[in-house]
Amino acid sequence: MPNGITLTIDNNYTVNSHLFACDEMWAGIIVEAGGNLIIDGNKNNEKIGTLIEHAETAVTNQNAASMKISFITFNHNKTAIEMIPGTYNTANNFIYGTHFLCSNWQMTKGPLAGQFLNNIY
Repeated sequence: MPNGITLTIDNNYTVNSHLFACDEMWAGIIVEAGGNLIIDGNKNNEKIGTLIEHAETAVTNQNAASMKISFITFNHNKTAIEMIPGTYNTANNFIYGTHFLCSNWQMTKGPLAGQFLNNIY
């Protein structure tokens, strides 16, 4: 998201968004300086909100104006969230009710398919 642009990934109160790769891992969402990211998942029963999978880095914060993440599950990502040190304002960023995991302890999309977490560089 470039300066002044907001990406909102929302829910409709019963169905959450699911971002994933088809064949190979995808680069992820990059929030550049001045950009905004809002991911608002909805907690349905025992499932936690929006699902983001198979990214090299699911979300990268490069001095975002704001980054608000709530009720998300990050699964099978090499890196879930990267906060570039010294480039973000903590007053405008939050992560709430979020799960970070790699089900089955193994990556499922190329080029890391079949690798276990402790073998990934």
